[in-house]
Amino acid sequence: MVREGMRLEIKIDPELCIGCGACSSICPTNAITIEFDDRAASVIRKPEKCIYCLSCIDSCPNDALKTVQHNHVYFTITVEEVQMAAIKCVRCGKPFATYKHAEKVRDMIINKISISIRDVFLEDYKTYHRICPECRKKIRELTPLRYLVLKHEKI
Repeated sequence: MVREGMRLEIKIDPELCIGCGACSSICPTNAITIEFDDRAASVIRKPEKCIYCLSCIDSCPNDALKTVQHNHVYFTITVEEVQMAAIKCVRCGKPFATYKHAEKVRDMIINKISISIRDVFLEDYKTYHRICPECRKKIRELTPLRYLVLKHEKI
């Protein structure tokens, strides 16, 4: 239930949300979570848990969270869910990120690195953006020779 006199609501813009999880990481009450299943990633907002600290809005890199002002004291609050395609790890099969988030990170890196290494980065990106952090850690723990062989395998 919204506190008496509280007339704003936080909404997720599904066109702008990339499913990065920044909002869910910073939310002190878990009013916003990101959950993965076999098909998709879901950003779920549970307004009944929200304390309206607005940290989620400040943390969003894409400005996908907005406040909506209501002109009446009482309004209906429903759980909001935004779904998007998830990347499944090609090694363990676990979904771990969204394609939208991976593309945003790729574009940010491309804009910051030297043109001379962009082709190398993009070639590595094709392989490694489909491997979850846990499996990447296992790859890094391999001996250098094994790592070089694995790096050139088709995944």
